[in-house]
Parts: sequence; C-alpha cells; structure tokens
Amino acid sequence: MAVNWIDDISPMFTQYDVIQMKWHFDLSDYATVKTYAQAILMAVSASHPNTVGQMPKYEDPWTQEMMNTFQEWTQEGFRYSASSPDPPPVPATDPLLPVFIVVSEILTGFDDLDQNQQLAQSYLTRLRDETANGALLDALLTQFEPGIGNPQQLEPDVLASTDLFTQGAQPAPTELAQQIIVLWYTATIKNAQGVYVFGTPSDNQYTSALMWPGIKAHPMGYSTEDFGYWDKPPDGTLWTGLNFYSKP
Repeated sequence: MAVNWIDDISPMFTQYDVIQMKWHFDLSDYATVKTYAQAILMAVSASHPNTVGQMPKYEDPWTQEMMNTFQEWTQEGFRYSASSPDPPPVPATDPLLPVFIVVSEILTGFDDLDQNQQLAQSYLTRLRDETANGALLDALLTQFEPGIGNPQQLEPDVLASTDLFTQGAQPAPTELAQQIIVLWYTATIKNAQGVYVFGTPSDNQYTSALMWPGIKAHPMGYSTEDFGYWDKPPDGTLWTGLNFYSKP
C-alpha cells in the first residue's frame, strides 16, 4: 500500500509535537505539512548539521525508517489516504454561515469568530444535525440572510426581539440561544436525546473553545508553559460566567 497521510504520516506527529509547533505551523494539518515537508524532513534528519536535535524536542528522535517513510511520501506525491490521492474537497460555503457568525458574535461577546469559518461551519452543522432546534435555527437565520437583511447590521436589541429570546422586560436566552453560547465556549452540545456530546479533535473544536481566551488559559494538555504555570493567577481581566471584569 502506498504511503499516505492518514495511515502513515499523521501518526508520526505526537500531540506534544503538534503543541510545540503550533505557533509556527500546524503539524496536524495535511496541507500545512505538505507545504513544509522539506523543512520538516531537514529538521528531523540527524545527518543535517544545522538541525540535529531541533525536532522533535524532548522525545526520541525519528528512526531512519520513519525518515525514509516521510521522504517516500514526499517523492510519491503526498498521497492523502489509501483510497484517495487528494483530501476531500472543501464544501461550498453555506449561505447562512455569515449570519450564523454574526449572531454567534452577539451572543458570545467575541467579535472575531469570522476568523475560523471552518469551525463556525462545524458548529452550524452540529446544531442542525444533533439538536432538536435545527429547523428553528435555519428559520431564524433566514430572516437575516443576505438579500433579505444585512447580517452586519444586526444589533443585540434586534436579535433580542427574535425567537432566540423569550419576550419580557429583560429578554432571556432560549434553549437554542444557550446551545449556541455553550457550543462556542465549550465545544459541547446537548443533543436531541439530552446527552452532552464533546467536539471532535479533528477540527480542533476543543482547543478553539472560547472559554480558554475567556479565562486567559491554555487548553488542558495543550500548553507550552512550564510545569505548574496554572498555579499563578492570570493578569488583567478575570472571567466569570459570561461577564468580564477587571481586577481591583
């Protein structure tokens, strides 16, 4: 069987490798590793005088067999899987995705959710497929779909008048609004059967959860800080619930 990313190359990079290199490039991403393949091979090669010991750090070095396998992968055209030479095509952009992102930004208080549209699409799909509120969500988003209304002009008071909130002097978020907030903050969803389901690691839902920047912490198991860093309180802003406040 030809050497491929799924079966042979991806398993070579440990979780620790991915963590240590995430500030430079993503070793868990096929396209990124393909782009930097020669640099990676040079870094793990003990025969290169300028890169000995650079990678992987604090772990056993790659064996000659591993290096040969990686080099074979590059020479044979970066095959993706046993059944396909290329990764699956990127799905077409969901017409409701821009609206979902703006609604999510209003609900969560973060204004940069459009920076990770793949994650946003994953969340939109999960809300549709895994909860009992998928049809309601699409119906609400359609109200602000481009051509009907500009999602960029959505304001919190406009959103509060929709079925995402119960009506009253101070509108409260409905189950659907709560699901959107909890999903973005924790990568967790309560499905139609009432079971909490965590996000998959394949698209970094866990590490992208908003609770981490909210509390100014690293995802557990994904930190490059020294051992015991969590014993020191963060500086500046503290976080509680969905409210931000400054240290006295």
